[in-house]
Amino acid sequence: MDNIAIILAGGVGSRFDNNLPKQFYIINNKPVLYWTVLNFQKSNLFDKIVVVVPQDYIDKTQKTLDNVEICLGGNSRQESLYNAVSKTDNSKIVSHCACRPIVSKKIIEKNLQMIKKNNCVDTVRYVYDTMIYDNKFIEREKVYIGLTPQSFYSDNYINAYQNSFNPQNYSCACSLMNSFGYDLELLKTNELIYKITTKEDLSIIEKMLPYD
Repeated sequence: MDNIAIILAGGVGSRFDNNLPKQFYIINNKPVLYWTVLNFQKSNLFDKIVVVVPQDYIDKTQKTLDNVEICLGGNSRQESLYNAVSKTDNSKIVSHCACRPIVSKKIIEKNLQMIKKNNCVDTVRYVYDTMIYDNKFIEREKVYIGLTPQSFYSDNYINAYQNSFNPQNYSCACSLMNSFGYDLELLKTNELIYKITTKEDLSIIEKMLPYD
């Protein structure tokens, strides 16, 4: 059984910049996507790394990255992931957001270890702030921040996707699979696994990455 990493870089980043998706912004002389993929390449845990990108950025990705397989993205995050997973066969999948360029080998390896026959794995961060929902305080011990990687067996994800009335209604792989009865296993961490959402985030990430 193969271990396959899928890097989701199919978004166009309309909230970030209408001219350039954030995964292709340059940080320390390299695109964000380069740094994200590098974590998985250096881990030496995968038989294959698949990078999902928009049609207009396939050539750019091929020029930026070595030793990866390029997959065309879809109209949504879920469709992009399905496009990549459907090209695999009975594999362990570790799926990660391209705009989270800092993730440790420890987290990646633990994701692979936690995949079981009937589950999906979601990496989450503890919450330490006071939490309020609908004008009511809620117990923060019961709340986590969803991150990536998310991990699962490819056949299980394909089963959930193909049998869902509308898989696009689910925000991520784990929410889709959990709705179909797959157990949700939480990998709880204090690691930031910081996501680039706004341009202000670039300056924060820049200080955390090496120069190349």
